Amino acid sequence: MVTELYLPPATDPDLAVRIGEEALSSCPYLYLPRRRAVVINDAYSETPYLILKLKGYVYDHRYEPEMISGLTRRCKRVFRRLGLLEDWKEMGG
Repeated sequence: MVTELYLPPATDPDLAVRIGEEALSSCPYLYLPRRRAVVINDAYSETPYLILKLKGYVYDHRYEPEMISGLTRRCKRVFRRLGLLEDWKEMGG
């Protein structure tokens, strides 16, 4: 499964990847024997932004929605605490 998180373009990519790796590696639904990855890409649609992708295997497909939701909530909580989403407010988002 893949979880995509959208971030302001000025976000420190190394910090975003570290937050994503921590969230993914500690997810209770992650199937640990399989490969996982955290990648970040630049994107543009009306305005620039970053996409943080968390890729991992869920140990039981029935928990995929909970895994996606949990990863999103956990990452966004850290992003907000560190002020990484403040640029969205300035952009009207």
